Amino acid sequence: MRKILIATALMAGMASQTAMADSAFYVGGSVGQTEIDYAAFPGLTVTDDSDTSWKLFAGYNFNKNVALEFAYQDLGDSTVDLSGVPVSVDGDAVSLAVLGKLPLGEKAEVFAKLGVARLDANVDAAGIGSVSDSESDVLYGLGFNYNVTDTVDVRLEWERMDFEDQIDTVSLGVSYNF
Repeated sequence: MRKILIATALMAGMASQTAMADSAFYVGGSVGQTEIDYAAFPGLTVTDDSDTSWKLFAGYNFNKNVALEFAYQDLGDSTVDLSGVPVSVDGDAVSLAVLGKLPLGEKAEVFAKLGVARLDANVDAAGIGSVSDSESDVLYGLGFNYNVTDTVDVRLEWERMDFEDQIDTVSLGVSYNF
């Protein structure tokens, strides 16, 4: 009887460790650099097309190969000159994406991301006025995730939002698995 109790306790301990390693929900944040590749427009001169950006994300791992992730991202500011008028562009985006993950051993994985993003941009032309615009389009990316502990991961990621103007972000982040 004693051997059965010890074996049961050991199996329960192993099951709880496996459950921690395969955590379903996660939340995190990242900081990076966003660059906007503005579409050609007559009279448009790009004076500053990149800025520091940050992102908050939450996701659910269906298994070790598939996850669904929601994110909010502040894309920072950029500046263009439109026929002599300085124009400031400030944007943020929300996205929903599916991640396909490929484990590289027990602690690391690479992932590909495909989803949809909604961009909200505020455009302010000096001395003329401002306007806001929203647009939705495809989001895709690649990344590397390293499991530092059972609950903390570090993530390096590249993402592209493919609107009329392409928006690329490279970021480094941390997530907490529970």
